[in-house]
Amino acid sequence: MLNSTWTSTDLNPWDRTNIRQENKSKRMPSNVKNTELYELCKKFVRKITVELDPKTVPHPKSSSIGLILFISKLEEVYKNYSEYKDCIKCMKSDGTINAHLDTMVGTSQTRIRLEPHRILSHMLEKQIKKYDQAKKFDNESFDKSYKSIEDFFYNDKIPIASKIPIKDFQTNSTIDFGNDLRIRPITQDEKDFFQSIENFGMLGHSEYNFTHVIEQIFFVDKIIGNPSETQKTQFNNFEMLEKLIIALRLFKKGKFQYVISETTLAHDFPPMGRTYSEKPIRLSHFPSSTYTLSDEEIPELQKFWKFFISSRYHLSKPIDLAIRRFNFAYDRTNEEDQIIDYLISYESLFFKNEKQELREKISRRVAKLLEDNFEKRKILAHEIKDIYDKRSSIVHGDEASITSDFTIRVEEILRISIKEFLKRVETQNHDDVIDHLDFN
Repeated sequence: MLNSTWTSTDLNPWDRTNIRQENKSKRMPSNVKNTELYELCKKFVRKITVELDPKTVPHPKSSSIGLILFISKLEEVYKNYSEYKDCIKCMKSDGTINAHLDTMVGTSQTRIRLEPHRILSHMLEKQIKKYDQAKKFDNESFDKSYKSIEDFFYNDKIPIASKIPIKDFQTNSTIDFGNDLRIRPITQDEKDFFQSIENFGMLGHSEYNFTHVIEQIFFVDKIIGNPSETQKTQFNNFEMLEKLIIALRLFKKGKFQYVISETTLAHDFPPMGRTYSEKPIRLSHFPSSTYTLSDEEIPELQKFWKFFISSRYHLSKPIDLAIRRFNFAYDRTNEEDQIIDYLISYESLFFKNEKQELREKISRRVAKLLEDNFEKRKILAHEIKDIYDKRSSIVHGDEASITSDFTIRVEEILRISIKEFLKRVETQNHDDVIDHLDFN
């Protein structure tokens, strides 16, 4: 009987072993569901691994493709072994497992044909790597690989990881945002994967040097056989990751960068492969500081994320547009284009379908929103007028002196303004906020 959901005891996607300390011994793990299959598979994997000439085994640092090809050649030998046949027979006698065999299995986005030899090859691949290092059978490694197989067969959900690797980002900790969403250091396996697609020329930029990954785990329906029309429905599994990127940019200054996203199985089995897509931008050439989060800032970021994700800004078209144009500016490769995006954002925030005295109104309203002191308001209002004048020069094709410091200042004032509007629209609508600035 399939379980309706995965539980923390079934799978923790960031700690995929779920093997209790006792499993380091030769005893069978207590949570094995098909004990006969466990014993048969262990007997088979041990026999094949120990009988191998270690000199013929690919080095653990060799490519996964090389190891897969090696195991594929082994199959011509071991498929005649009685241990192999016993494993296959036991799989087919298990109704739950047999329903998955020799048919397409996966999700609405990616599926594979799951043949019995793939299951045994998976366990062999994991064990051969360990055996070549330690020169002995590794019980813990086998238990882990077998557990991943049972997790897959005996649940009706599949854990999928959506990832965006980032560079120019620095923090000392993994940051948890709830709902299986987090920022964590990139793993060596992920570095190797992105390096491999760089080497094959699949990305248009070299030396990414990704340091962290924004990741969310989704549990999606497992599809066995042909999907129904309902099961064919696609979902945006990067929506929350993209919102987190916006929240990070609103939280503080600094420019981390990303150019690729990846979707992969968040579990060890089956080997369904990875899909990725390149972000259609080039890495910014602007001088910018690394996005750095101190340990003290992390709780404040987590608090801001909860506020941002629960806010109703998307119900206000002016604020929604302002946030989108603020975010668009990060992808621009020209500072004048950035300024135009920023000023569209300013206008969306501080105007309400107005055509006259725009320069005066926006300078007064920004100053009123952000400063309480009269003298400081005058200074900021003058600064906003200068920003607006430069925007006018840009859009009319006139010469405008735009420096990096100027762009950073425009961005920072806008960042603070957006966050202030987000707070105020919790109790007022957008136009009321403008009226309050004008008449209070």
